[in-house]
Amino acid sequence: MQTVIKHRYTDAVLFTCELPKEIAALSAAKQLGYAAKEAIKAGVSFAGAYFADANFADANFAGANFAGANFAG
Repeated sequence: MQTVIKHRYTDAVLFTCELPKEIAALSAAKQLGYAAKEAIKAGVSFAGAYFADANFADANFAGANFAGANFAG
């Protein structure tokens, strides 16, 4: 199963992530949180990304660019 992180305004795909089975069985928020962590490891910029209701427990955002990102909820 895949999850996608999209731009807040343009809906452009910023990152696509293949989820391990154990993550795919979790809530959408935890899936998005996992994908965001993987994207950060890959050096993806999240400028303008949409993260409403994402779960970022234990995430390390050192060096990440979140300019214009939406973290509502």
